Amino acid sequence: MSEDNIPETDNEFGGEQSEAEEQTRSGGTGEGFFTFSEVIRDSWKCYRYGFAKLLLLVLIVTLPIAIIQVFIVDMNMNSSGISQLISGLGNSGAEMAESVSDYSGSFWSRLFLYYGITAFLTSISFITEAAAVIMVGSRMGTLHIPEDSIQHQRAANGDLPFQLLFELAFKSFPKLWLTMFLVILFELLGFFLCILPGIFLFFVFIFSAYCVELTGLWGRKAMFVSSLCTRRFPKASLLFALLNFVLSEIVLSLIISGLASLAALTGVSGIGAGVVEVVLICLKQLGVLYIATSGAVLFSKMLPSIEPMIANSGIRGGRTD
Repeated sequence: MSEDNIPETDNEFGGEQSEAEEQTRSGGTGEGFFTFSEVIRDSWKCYRYGFAKLLLLVLIVTLPIAIIQVFIVDMNMNSSGISQLISGLGNSGAEMAESVSDYSGSFWSRLFLYYGITAFLTSISFITEAAAVIMVGSRMGTLHIPEDSIQHQRAANGDLPFQLLFELAFKSFPKLWLTMFLVILFELLGFFLCILPGIFLFFVFIFSAYCVELTGLWGRKAMFVSSLCTRRFPKASLLFALLNFVLSEIVLSLIISGLASLAALTGVSGIGAGVVEVVLICLKQLGVLYIATSGAVLFSKMLPSIEPMIANSGIRGGRTD
């Protein structure tokens, strides 16, 4: 039997340990202690174990979206002159003002429509990230599924089949979408008011999406639980927020841009260039899923310590004093 087919034990995911070992590592507290190296190690185990399922999800969800984006939405943008406006916004002073004044109100409505469609299509890929989080929660025993549901009975062995994984991710998508809409709205308001509030809110709500999938809470409740995590584990949360931003917004973007530049040097154009762009979008999503897996592992390690705080807050309909 290969290593990947051997079920992971709790100890391999930083779960149950001997009391003496746990107290030694945590300085005697024995609660909520873990190292970031453990998070990285366990994230790679989960990602490697479920890579085939994640790849299939990307092919089912991200690939069609990328095709629509590249061959329909972006081609319409190029034909309507929106790309020229976007490139003109990179100019300064009078050049930018002249570029902007050349377009009518109907053009601006098309511009906002383009960005709205692009944002919506991009948000559909939340399904793949939800599936990655659910997969980690199932492996680590932190997935919240009502005990009287059929899904709970089918997931009792801790190893979700692909059909059930996709079903759970698809059903949670509306709650996840609304939660992320609220999070992004608050972050944008923070950035418009002043840069620092936006950065602070990005940090405070970094675990909102993971809360939706692993606790069943969503909306402002998920945002509240995320704030509990950042308050209980400020150093780990800050480190993850920094890594999340650097990896997703800088490293992945640079890698994809570099690969796109290499493809351009080969003289690929037209449909060939579109196919390359679609492939790069799918590759980027696989990288995003690793970040989602890492965040789910970290949140799963935090969850046992904040469960009493969640219970005392009464956001699940009950309160323990």
